[in-house]
Amino acid sequence: MSEQGGAARAGGSVTEGAAPAARLEMAEMLASPAAGGRWVIDPAGSRALFAVKQFWGAATVHGSLGPLSGEGSVGADGTVTSVLTIDAASLNTNNKVRDAHLRSADFFDVKRHPHLVVTVTAARPAGPAALDCQGVIEAAGRVQPVEFTAHVRDLTPDAVVIEAELLVDRTGFAMTWSLLGVASATARGSVVARFIRPHADEATAQPAAAAEQRPVRTAAARPDSARLVRALRQSHDALKALIEPLDAGQLEQQSYAPEWSIAQVLSHLGSQAEIFELFLDAAMSGNKPPGPEAFGPIWEVWNAKSAQAQAAEGLAADAAFVKRLESYGDAELRLPLLGMDLDVAGLSLRRLSEHTQHSWDIAVALDPTATLAAEATVLLVDSLGQLVGRAAKPGRRRRWRVRTTDPERIFILETGESATLAPSEGEAGPADLVLPAEAFIRLVCGQLDAAHTPPIAGGAADLDELRAIFTGF
Repeated sequence: MSEQGGAARAGGSVTEGAAPAARLEMAEMLASPAAGGRWVIDPAGSRALFAVKQFWGAATVHGSLGPLSGEGSVGADGTVTSVLTIDAASLNTNNKVRDAHLRSADFFDVKRHPHLVVTVTAARPAGPAALDCQGVIEAAGRVQPVEFTAHVRDLTPDAVVIEAELLVDRTGFAMTWSLLGVASATARGSVVARFIRPHADEATAQPAAAAEQRPVRTAAARPDSARLVRALRQSHDALKALIEPLDAGQLEQQSYAPEWSIAQVLSHLGSQAEIFELFLDAAMSGNKPPGPEAFGPIWEVWNAKSAQAQAAEGLAADAAFVKRLESYGDAELRLPLLGMDLDVAGLSLRRLSEHTQHSWDIAVALDPTATLAAEATVLLVDSLGQLVGRAAKPGRRRRWRVRTTDPERIFILETGESATLAPSEGEAGPADLVLPAEAFIRLVCGQLDAAHTPPIAGGAADLDELRAIFTGF
């Protein structure tokens, strides 16, 4: 089986040549009423093991992980989805020094990312007792695609035991540490998962064991103004460091934003800072806030500047606005803006959203692998519902369960004539879409084209449908 950088595949070949009758047998098994519905992991009957070759294949380190938790479901049409969560902090190779290193930021980084998660988004019959599975693996805060063959080893009316083996390229999870290069980049993992029917009191809720092993926050309280303003300062400083080395030709380079050069993006940020300053002036003096008639002349002045002036003066206006926000406390300001009564935190959050979005427009033009800043992502993802309502175009009426990583959140996205996004409030079931939070923010902002999409759990058709709804501003 070939190994793909940053991806994982099953050990052994996928049974593409299985007889049609064998495939039909598995398809009939999945379509039967006895198989349908929800199943949950039995931790006592499940285990996860791994092995990594050392010293250029001369020795092998073996280890175990656990406990396991999670659930799966079989739809009326035989479709299979599942989520398997493994406690990364429990890893054990019978060497305390090595285990401590494996739990560190060089490998699993368990303090920040205490769980490994395998999400299966699609499975098809691959033999009399096998399924070809597709999905993603999440480890150490990164998500990578995975394909593997799951074999049914035992089946009763109330339980099913499934076994799978995977080859995982650990470099795809930034686990690149290797003293003198003696450790293989490929880890071999094997999982035995025993699924049982949930007890009656668990039929409509996530299993208690899973909830205890993998707490996922559905939302967070709004951060205070000080943290938001600090993030805005960090965003400004990062943008300044990115722009200052550029010459005039580079400033005129096309940004990710349609029809805007890098300099024009900076002009937009500068003009918006100037407009926000007008609102602050009005709020502090008790005067009426400016109307749209005040904005046009400001934009005309900025549009007339040279590329170098747009860049330099845009950064200066941005810095002045951040400095002004740093001088306020929440109790000092109430600002009427776009039909809302904003305090310093509210205004900072709106500016951080705009600043983060347009900083990426510039950064990705210079580095195609650029992502949104980590701190801004944490602060923005929980307020994304406000943006969804403004950004969405009419689409097919549908309900999506979205799970993000870094930070972990679960949302319910409903699309149709309008769109809403809300925390899932503990609703159980596999996600329709699993992706990094920064990618989800970019999706809503129309910045997640195929060339800038990280590994995601969910069908390509699903993602294309959402891209058609969130086309950008």
